[in-house]
Amino acid sequence: MTELDKYISLKLHQDFAFGENDCITFAVGAVKAATGIDHLKDINKWNSAMTGRGVLKKLKHKDIIEAFDVRFRQHKNISKLQDGDVVFVDNPADTTFQKYSATVYYKGKLVGVSSAGMITFNVTDGSYFFNVRSLRVRG
Repeated sequence: MTELDKYISLKLHQDFAFGENDCITFAVGAVKAATGIDHLKDINKWNSAMTGRGVLKKLKHKDIIEAFDVRFRQHKNISKLQDGDVVFVDNPADTTFQKYSATVYYKGKLVGVSSAGMITFNVTDGSYFFNVRSLRVRG
């Protein structure tokens, strides 16, 4: 069992909580499990959708997609996705924070957490695909 397997198994059974087990912390935690790099270590924590948007504003990002785009290169070919890559899906059922939900590519599907619990999507539902092993910036 890989670190990513252990992480996903643990997190998908935890209750949703902004800043602890929301779509962003879930995705970034999966990146850490897959790559060993903690991309949230120097970023202020949040505890609601409002404070989450404030963190983005403080980091000078217009939205969560931009926040990921400055760190990771986007996949041009989704057939090259690897377990742990981050994919944003348009999730009209859960727009408490942003229009998109962050999910993780894992064993051929997209998995994530939301205020409604565990979510899964088909890979073809993805809108933005980030290769977490191809960094634009470090740390």
